[in-house]
Amino acid sequence: MTRQAGWMLYTVLAIAILLGAPLTAVQAQGGGNVTCGVEVRGTINNAYPDHTWTLMLKANETVTITMLQASGDLDPYLKLFSFDGTLLAENDDAPNLNYNAQVVQTLSGGRYTIHATRFAEAAGATSGDYTLSVVCGAVIPPTQPATTTTTTTTGNVLFADDFSRDTGTWGLGQDANGSATITGGELHVLNYTTADSVTYTTAGLNLSDFIWTVDSRLVGGALDNWHTFAFRVLDSSNYYAVSYSADGWYTGIVMRNGQRAEEMVAPTQSPVIRQGVGATNTVRVEITGNQVRFYVNDVQLIDYVVSPANAIPSGDIGLAVASLSGADYSEVAFDNVLIVAPGGAVTPPSQSTTPTASVLFADDFSRDTGTWWVGQDENGTVTISGGELLVRNYTSAQYTAHTEAGQNLSDFIWTVDSRLVGGALDNWHYFSFRYTDASNRYRVGYSADGWYMGEVLRNGEQVEEWAAPTQSSAIRQGVGATNTVRIEAIGNQVRFYVNDTLLIDHVVSPANAIPSGDIGLAVASMSGADYSEVAFDNVLVVAPGGAAVAPPTPVTTTTTTARVLFSDDFSVDTGEWWLNSDAYGDVYLRNGELIIRDVYDDSALYSGPSPVLDNFVLEVDSRLVGGTVNNWHFFLLRLNDNGDCYRVGYSADGYYVGTEFYGNSTQDWVQPTFSQAINQGVGATNHVRIEVQGTSVRFYVNGVLLVDAVATNRLPAGYIALSADALEAPETVIAFDNIVITAL
Repeated sequence: MTRQAGWMLYTVLAIAILLGAPLTAVQAQGGGNVTCGVEVRGTINNAYPDHTWTLMLKANETVTITMLQASGDLDPYLKLFSFDGTLLAENDDAPNLNYNAQVVQTLSGGRYTIHATRFAEAAGATSGDYTLSVVCGAVIPPTQPATTTTTTTTGNVLFADDFSRDTGTWGLGQDANGSATITGGELHVLNYTTADSVTYTTAGLNLSDFIWTVDSRLVGGALDNWHTFAFRVLDSSNYYAVSYSADGWYTGIVMRNGQRAEEMVAPTQSPVIRQGVGATNTVRVEITGNQVRFYVNDVQLIDYVVSPANAIPSGDIGLAVASLSGADYSEVAFDNVLIVAPGGAVTPPSQSTTPTASVLFADDFSRDTGTWWVGQDENGTVTISGGELLVRNYTSAQYTAHTEAGQNLSDFIWTVDSRLVGGALDNWHYFSFRYTDASNRYRVGYSADGWYMGEVLRNGEQVEEWAAPTQSSAIRQGVGATNTVRIEAIGNQVRFYVNDTLLIDHVVSPANAIPSGDIGLAVASMSGADYSEVAFDNVLVVAPGGAAVAPPTPVTTTTTTARVLFSDDFSVDTGEWWLNSDAYGDVYLRNGELIIRDVYDDSALYSGPSPVLDNFVLEVDSRLVGGTVNNWHFFLLRLNDNGDCYRVGYSADGYYVGTEFYGNSTQDWVQPTFSQAINQGVGATNHVRIEVQGTSVRFYVNGVLLVDAVATNRLPAGYIALSADALEAPETVIAFDNIVITAL
């Protein structure tokens, strides 16, 4: 591929036109997350009569939730549920709000679901846009990502975002050029078109001198693209920008008054840029006065001094994506944004004089590497979701839900973040090490109500107690509070820190010493509580000596493991799925399955979760529980509120089909066709796999490719839904289970 310097002028002019303001926020059609002090929008209609919004509170709050009609004849109706599904409050017509709805409730810290719907819900007749606002007694400030403090000082943090949630900082949404969304603990920027346009988002900051690090990787689409990092953005015509591409090029420019005033470097190739889909590159931008330095993977590519005539003293930052060479699209995931003031230990590791420790093991849970045990048993569940390892314990202190990493470690320093997602504060976040089996290990732990402990277990018995349960003010308490744990195991010496406070310093007796073993994470809920769920993240194990370095980027080889975007085994009601019962049928959970019963009529019954998805692989099991075999098990892909979607399906009597719905048109990819690959009859389970990338849709049943279609229209990111359709009386009842959606 040849790049001409003149092209950069053309592209950055396009960026200049677009960088003036954040993307216009789109209306959320199916719910999502909402926080105190934030207003969200949605549209209620017959396709989406009930939106589920998730609210997380870190402490006791008096919460006012208001749903106001914004258009149409919508008659708003609100319901508030606890995370376990208990209805706490509901309202149809609030006093002094005409036909609008409002709920005022004093709540404890934890996770809640808000159902924004209409009078009579699914059977109602009104529709239109609405606004939903949540006002709390004290607005919770955004939580910055937890960091591990070492004895080496670093510059003051000016801004940080790990995209574990939408803080409202970045411009998100969709327009004619592409979309910007926060999903799976990353910021995804998708550019639909060619070099004529750029998709971007800005952070709303005003920064002068700083050091900015950020990870980015191509999720899918053209390698011939630009990942652009703009800074000191004054307006659409004045900013600095550096860029690299997924096929190994980089460049940098200064824009003044809509013109390229200076070229820091013309488009140039570099072997330090990791190439291809899935390859992560760490970018570092240093701006001090008029000096600009640009690093990729700790190698300096640009060292440039902007002339005083074109210098910009301060401005915003922005992230942008452009696809070139006439490609359909490029999608880039950005993560781990950190901006610090110059000063302290901020030189790249390759240039630092401070010795660094050898990394023995690291995991940021951005994907399931297959290292940890993930699954469900009688004690709880272990899942990897949203860039975290979630361990949920169902029962009391008699049992723990746990997972191990499959390592064999002797002397090390281990840091890890953990926080209570929901459930009882009276719990234990356990950290096992030198684990040889369930009966022989060292173990330390802390609780979300401020206690800590430590012990040696040999042959299933406690043989040494390093610390009986003891309270400490160093432990951050409550739902949502993150604590950083540090464990040092060197010889027989064990030290346990929480938030850099030393809580345990103990020498294990030689008789009870364990020389090496695995590491493990576990959760126990106490006081007879129903459950405790803990999120673990940023596991880093280094050899003693030097300063702990950041975990290496997981994707460094050509062999990758898919990143999980969404999963559900239907063991509990997460609030993600639309559950309902009316004259058309029922949608409910039973025995760890999602059941859809559709009564024979002219329509199908469906249910879907809230994630907005673009390119993905969906896998799910389905089986006919009862009723007619003359039916459809339908799977709706990139569904939007207009009813546009791709749809594939199979029947319990052995047929399959594929269809594209767009606007008022319907296009059949495959007419109903018989296949021996489909297991037939009541009780027969079929495993479905669907791959969606760009305009390509592939539909497999039991490993056999049945539909290989190219859509006429490229639909933007949308929802997925599972559906049942009875084609003859009286009904069809279908069970869905084990849904896993991974990134392509």
